Amino acid sequence: MELEIKHICKFCNMEFTTGAQLGTHISKQCLKNPNRGIQKNSKIWKCSICGNDFHSRSRLQQHRKEGHINEIKGKFYGYHPDLNIPCQFCGLIYKRACDLTRHEKFCKENPNKQIWQGHKTSDETKRKLSDAAIKNLSGTHCNWLNKRKSYAEEYFETIFTDAETQHQVGRYTLDFAWTKSKIYIEVDGEQHYTKEGIEHDKIRTEFLIENGWMLLKRIRWSEFQKLSKIERENEIFRLLQTIKIQESFSISDRDSSPGPATKRRICTDRKF
Repeated sequence: MELEIKHICKFCNMEFTTGAQLGTHISKQCLKNPNRGIQKNSKIWKCSICGNDFHSRSRLQQHRKEGHINEIKGKFYGYHPDLNIPCQFCGLIYKRACDLTRHEKFCKENPNKQIWQGHKTSDETKRKLSDAAIKNLSGTHCNWLNKRKSYAEEYFETIFTDAETQHQVGRYTLDFAWTKSKIYIEVDGEQHYTKEGIEHDKIRTEFLIENGWMLLKRIRWSEFQKLSKIERENEIFRLLQTIKIQESFSISDRDSSPGPATKRRICTDRKF
């Protein structure tokens, strides 16, 4: 009969059948081992305040947070819980010297107190801001967002080749404009059909009408994409024919003749 060799833990006296089991228990599982979970020849982390050694950085950080929080605040922020510095003018108590210095500069009881004048702006910056405001109010300045072309506008550029794209009239930009006959076509996304977008477009259209411009078509891109290939071709063909008719009329003839105006109304009332 063979004798069973027992491996006993020197910390908790637990018995194991193999040395490997004992080694795993001592290094990772034994709760009475003060160095449990620490590998041999591991780096030692020393506390700079009390000098205690720790075998992991997380334990050192936890020690500093729990035992030396006031010392750390005092070192980096000038704070100490037992420090009470009164203001020499009003007697208000402060925990940090920097807070006291800033308070005394603007203290109401200080006879030589400083007056906060706000952030100073250079003359050059003021001039640039003034020029930008004048351009915006005069209508010669266009928002950079309006100058970016969408995919829909790039698509119709290949169709309306004779139109002037991104034509500016006052503060507004027209997607496709025919300056000779003063007609234009807009390609709009869904943001134009919200409550705010409808109000904005209404003011925009009134301004353009006062300046002699006529809206020939407002294309809703989301509805145009739902059309079949044949329907798209037919719609584009009708638009090109309408543009030719409007181009053949002068501006005075267009305003006096009811025919083109009727065609314009029928065309712009469509959803796409």
